[in-house]
Order: sequence, then C-alpha cells, then structure tokens
Amino acid sequence: MKKMILAIGAAALVLGATACSKTAAGVSAEDKALGDSISTAMGSFMGARFGDNLRVQQQQNPEEAAKMNISAVMRGMETVLYADTTDLSYLTGVSIGMSLMQQVMNMTQNGIAVNPEEIMKGFKSTVDLDSVDVQQYFTEFQRLQKAATAAAEKRQEAARAAEAEKNEAAGTAYVDSVKAADTAVQTSESGLSYKIENPGEGEKVKPSDRIKLNYVGRTTDGKIFDQTNGNPRETAAGVFIPGFNEGLQLLGKGGKATIYIPGKLAYGERGIPQAGIGPNSTLIFDIEVVDIIPAE
Repeated sequence: MKKMILAIGAAALVLGATACSKTAAGVSAEDKALGDSISTAMGSFMGARFGDNLRVQQQQNPEEAAKMNISAVMRGMETVLYADTTDLSYLTGVSIGMSLMQQVMNMTQNGIAVNPEEIMKGFKSTVDLDSVDVQQYFTEFQRLQKAATAAAEKRQEAARAAEAEKNEAAGTAYVDSVKAADTAVQTSESGLSYKIENPGEGEKVKPSDRIKLNYVGRTTDGKIFDQTNGNPRETAAGVFIPGFNEGLQLLGKGGKATIYIPGKLAYGERGIPQAGIGPNSTLIFDIEVVDIIPAE
C-alpha cells in the first residue's frame, strides 16, 4: 500500500508540473477547456485506480487499509499539485525527498530507526563541498545499512523464536486439555493426536494413492484458515504437511477423523503469517476421505 501511494505521488508530481506549466496567461478558451477536461480525466483515473487498489487492500490486509485516511491522501496530493513549478530547485528537493522516503519506509519496516534530522544534517555536510568522493560516502552508507539490516534480522529472529516457543507451549496445553476431556483422542509416536470417528472401509490411504477428501483446517483459537466447503478436493495423497499425511493414512474410504497437528509436523517455525498461522502453531483438521483412487 505504501509503495503504491508513493508511486501515485510521484506520478502526480510529474503530471502536476506539466499541467501547471501549460496554464500560462494568454491561453485560449478552447485550449483551457481542453486542459480542464484532461485534468478532470487525469484526476478521475488516478482516483479510480487508487480506490480500486484500496478496496483490494481492504480485502487482503484490512488492518493496514484501515489506517488509510482519504482526506490526508488528498492533502498530500495538494502539497505537490499546487507547488510552484517555476521553482525548479524546490521541485528537485521534493523529488529527492520522495526518493529518500521510499528508502526510509523500507528500513523502518525492517525495524531500522531512521532520523530525518540526521538525513538533512548529512545532506548539508556534503552538498556544498568543492570536491567530493561520492563512492566513499556510498560505501559507508552500504556498510552501515548492512549492519543495521543484520541487527534487525537478528531481532526478528529472536522475536520469531520467542513466538514459536510460546505457540508450541500453547498448542501442547490445548491438546492436553482436549485429551483430558475426551479419552478417545490418541497420540502417535510422532506427536500427532487424533480422534477417529469412522475408520472407513477397505485399505487405508497410501501416499501413492489419489484421493478425494473434504476438510476444514483451523487454529486452536477456532479461526478457519482453509476448507473445501463441501466440494471434495481430488489430489495426490502424499502432498500435504507431515501431520496431515500421517492422519490420512489412518483412514479408509469414507473415513472421518479430527487430527491435532503440532507445529513440528505442520509449518514449523516459518508458519504462514498471511494465513494467520504463527511459528510452531498447532493446527486442527476435520478430514473425510470421500474416495480412494489406488495408484495403477
């Protein structure tokens, strides 16, 4: 979202400079009318594109989209569009600032604290030098950037490890409570816990089979992250996460079970953040083997 806004802002800067430079005194009424029409079309297109991108963001990342204030967006646009385009120096500064802001935002998102005052201080210290070795400053910037990135990654890794440990303990406690309440829930040597409602008929699923199955996957707090919605999925039997594969092999055709997959048998420490699955999260699946198609 932020990258999209900066891109639109940069486009507005260029378009604004062009539009304002064409509205000099002496423009004919016909040309003014055409210019107004182009300006309206330009704004309509930009607004439609921004609105469409925002609606997509609201579906994919509602928390981030909720931070977007349209009035503030328009104030930012006005700052650029109403700028004095005859002041080339000012516009150059705006362009440099927007370029720097992209880097600042990227570093901030990576946990690197960036100080705008220090940026300006550094700029002033070198811009008026009679002779300067640009490569020297670029090399130093790269060195510090790598060091800051490495430090940020180290902090992120530590945070992920702490979250993984917390999720693993919470998952274990959850499954223990389920087992305490229902003695039909069993645990295999691998750590997979399961309750078989119906073992099914005939031979059990083998990794080499193709199967049709229904399933609902949820986290321990009840959030559904994947499901077939009653439309059986046909697939190879051995393509799932280890705990799911193991659970399938407990069932024959028509079999149903609920399986509790610890993080080490699911998505491990990487998790799937975009699906709301944290590192080492325990997952729960209700599965039904609709049909088994043995390998030829």
